Amino acid sequence: MAEQAPRPGTTSNHDRLNGWKEIAVCLGRGVRTVQRWERELGLPIHRVRIETGEVVYALRTELDQWQARQEIQRGNPLDRNGGHDDKDIEATERVDVKENWRKRHRGIIALAIAVVVLSVVVWGTWHWNPLQRADRNPAFWTIEGDTVQLFNERGEKLWEHRFPFALSADTYTKHTSLFRLLSIALEDLDHDGEKELLLVTWGDSQFARRLICFNSDGSVRFDVQPNRSIRYGETNENPPFLMTGFMLTAEPDGTSTIWTAAVHNYEFPSVLWKLDRYGKVTGEYWSNGHINVIQESRFNGRSVILVGAMDNERVATSLAVLDYENPSGFAPAENPKYRCENCPQGSPLAFFIFPRTEMSRRFETRPVVSQIRAQPDGRVTVTVVQMTHQLRGEVGPYGADVWYTLDQRLLLAEAESGDMYRRLHSYPELMSQLKHAFGPKCEDEILPVLSWNGAKFVKAHRVTTAQTLSKKTLAQTRTP
Repeated sequence: MAEQAPRPGTTSNHDRLNGWKEIAVCLGRGVRTVQRWERELGLPIHRVRIETGEVVYALRTELDQWQARQEIQRGNPLDRNGGHDDKDIEATERVDVKENWRKRHRGIIALAIAVVVLSVVVWGTWHWNPLQRADRNPAFWTIEGDTVQLFNERGEKLWEHRFPFALSADTYTKHTSLFRLLSIALEDLDHDGEKELLLVTWGDSQFARRLICFNSDGSVRFDVQPNRSIRYGETNENPPFLMTGFMLTAEPDGTSTIWTAAVHNYEFPSVLWKLDRYGKVTGEYWSNGHINVIQESRFNGRSVILVGAMDNERVATSLAVLDYENPSGFAPAENPKYRCENCPQGSPLAFFIFPRTEMSRRFETRPVVSQIRAQPDGRVTVTVVQMTHQLRGEVGPYGADVWYTLDQRLLLAEAESGDMYRRLHSYPELMSQLKHAFGPKCEDEILPVLSWNGAKFVKAHRVTTAQTLSKKTLAQTRTP
């Protein structure tokens, strides 16, 4: 039976010698000499069988011990051939053999060199010809039923992949849910000029929605979905966790990082994964409510990820500020039922709770973070929609929105109800249930914003009136 390779971590790379050449160099002899020592003197050599043959390796510590034993047991048996090592004889023999071989096979050598050069020229012409590469590089996709098809810039089909279920085509062309994340994207993840396809399998059974990455040739690079139990309070929340979407960020070397979210099939926990371009999880953050929005930003020169989510502890919304490099941990909570017990250690750099107003309470809706907008000067505006309503005779529906702005120090700079919040509150059909017109009481309901101080939630510190954004400046930060 072939000897098993040591488990990762049992030997260091420095201790291991791979192949006969490295072993021979270590012992100061030729390859044939150390092979003879293995046969005749029991030199400790390890072999691992693989599909194409076998891998030979040795450990420095074992070789040192073997040499010491040889010197003690046999004097110095490692010198033979009249003081000449096999290495010297091998060198002489190799020179003669090579010279004779060259003389007899000059024609064959010349032909082989010509074939290699021609192959390199052909490969280089294809590889560096942008027109040829563009012919094989995906430029756009289509989804019909259970099949996704990829085409080049000239509209020629490159490849297709058929799923064992029909995909929800509308999900890939427009937002049909509260999750403001990508469901499909063509992206050059490796910065090598070839685009990969990322796709969330919307339309899959509720127990199997996942994120798949296809290489430019249609082969699957990775296929991921959270598959472990998470404990909140005294309850184990077991899989499935369903992928909802993703966002991409660019690294300094031009490669891409993938940020993807998943929610529990029945309950409130959701997770944000940071993936490298090969699908390896490099960061994991858990929320006690569904994650709706992910946004990259910077505070005080530090790269961060902003996560907008629901907060089930207060039936409100939350904003988590995570370290870009190490976005691990979980959302804080005072009630143990909404606190994760076995999530990765860590906590957000900052965490805010935006309140639920009467517009949400009265109509029994759940507020959601609909947008996070990073401003050029470092401020961030978070839009919270308390409820949506379709006005008669108008295109909609419209959202009752509230705007919260944080300054560069993560202090609350402004909180203001949006135009549609005030309009919906004054709409006769809705006013009959609210029982009062929009006024100061309504403005008071959008506060207080809570922040986590490491032990409990407190009212978020707000900048002074002199530091507060003017109404005009705030209006300029709004998205049309």
